[in-house]
Amino acid sequence: MVPAVRPVRADPTSLRLVAQLNALSQLTEMLAFRVVELEEKLAATEQMLESVSAPVPCETTELRLEETDERISRLETLLHGAGVLAPALHPAGGARMKTSLEPPSLDDSELFIEEGEQAFMDELAA
Repeated sequence: MVPAVRPVRADPTSLRLVAQLNALSQLTEMLAFRVVELEEKLAATEQMLESVSAPVPCETTELRLEETDERISRLETLLHGAGVLAPALHPAGGARMKTSLEPPSLDDSELFIEEGEQAFMDELAA
């Protein structure tokens, strides 16, 4: 005859461990579904990007490119020594301001500060 099966009482730590494992299993399953969804979205986006041809630039883009070219040419003239800011680049938008882009002339004695020799760490310890 088969002995009667008696229900085993589980201690609180075992029950807590079972609950945590169950929660971890559910979380893993949910994350796996999200990864699959993201892969599907990525594939759809890549397919859409491949099917779209290069967009035709609109008038505002052309205007912005022209303005950018003008700004770049103004900056290049400033860098090459023209030394005059256009009124559009002046913060107040008023009178022109002359600037010098050349570094001030310094003689060799001003370039490097003379310092005495410094002792090495092992010389200081001795």
